[in-house]
Amino acid sequence: MSGPRVLRVIGGLDPDFGGPSVSAVTSAIAAVRAGVPTDLLFPAGDPDAALGFPAVRALAQGGVGVRCVPLLRLAPALSRSLGISPDLSRNLRRQVSGYDILHAHGAWTHATLAAMAAAGAAGLPFVLSPHEGLTRYDLSHARAAPLRIAKHLLKRRFEARCAAIVYSSGLERRDSASPSARARAAVIHHAVVDDRDVPSAARRKGSMLRLGFLGRLHPKKNLDVLIRALALLPPEVTLTVAGSGEDAAVRDLRGLAEAENVAGRIDWRGFVTGGAKDRFLAEIDLLCMPSTYECFGMAAVEALARGVPVLLSPDCGVTAPLADAGAALVADPRPGPVAAAVGTLLADAGRWKDLSVRGQEAARTRFSFSAHGAALRALYSSLPAAGASADDAGCPSARDHG
Repeated sequence: MSGPRVLRVIGGLDPDFGGPSVSAVTSAIAAVRAGVPTDLLFPAGDPDAALGFPAVRALAQGGVGVRCVPLLRLAPALSRSLGISPDLSRNLRRQVSGYDILHAHGAWTHATLAAMAAAGAAGLPFVLSPHEGLTRYDLSHARAAPLRIAKHLLKRRFEARCAAIVYSSGLERRDSASPSARARAAVIHHAVVDDRDVPSAARRKGSMLRLGFLGRLHPKKNLDVLIRALALLPPEVTLTVAGSGEDAAVRDLRGLAEAENVAGRIDWRGFVTGGAKDRFLAEIDLLCMPSTYECFGMAAVEALARGVPVLLSPDCGVTAPLADAGAALVADPRPGPVAAAVGTLLADAGRWKDLSVRGQEAARTRFSFSAHGAALRALYSSLPAAGASADDAGCPSARDHG
């Protein structure tokens, strides 16, 4: 039996658009595999070129219908960052009657607001995956006071209008959902591990211990903490950094490595994707994410799926389920605790293997396409019927599909 017909909307699928452009793709594919007919609409500066994106090819191969419309050509940088597209609004108004549910990705884009308006006009349930956007961390770190005020007002609107808000972890739900909106808050972990792939077991690469960092070179990622921790560890411990950031941030981090006398033990790879990311994960022994805050932790699950153990901070969305399974090292994001946690792998050779096996199993069972798709289908099926408001028809209770 086919599930409800769903239209996904996202502000962009360009790889530079960030995490939502990855997790929205895998989520849509997982939903189709679970029997939920799904299309995805997004804007791009050059729609013809965008249809050649790897993400679009993956969607098409996964049975997801894809439509792309032009971004607003005025102020192209702003339009791209916020997904501003009058054509998207017009397309939604014309096409929305063919769907049962609208599901938007990302809180602070024109695409999401247009989808919410179209769902309201058509009387359809509206679902939002905010991708950290509604967390206290995000709201408090808006650069200007007017922006913080606008975000708080929009958050209230989302919580009043959404039939459901899908959070990627219990941590994100805890830090996002207001008391009045918790009945509409669902936790569904991202679809990271494709059940159709047969993973291989990982092996330590030798007597050295190669640490890895994968992500933006942003202050909240605490790469500086990892560099200082490296200085506390023996010379046979090295670090590979796969990520990019603002030039000033990169200069500061490289300067810190020089000051800590570990510059020769760090390999700076820059931004990696596709095969380059696969090679990076194949070369390292431990992925380190000592972040101040991560609502999920996609890179951690990608590493675990390949049998590469991870070190996480307590405030990472995947930390709690992985710690419960004995599948991750957990350390406060300070140099001493991080170095001490890494040191446990140097002191006990069997510890690495245990983490590798447990982590790979946890990734395959908790963060798979099949688990995500089944949870989404159950959520969609619980929503009010099209044409009824969330308040009139009842709401899904709070649930955790982790």
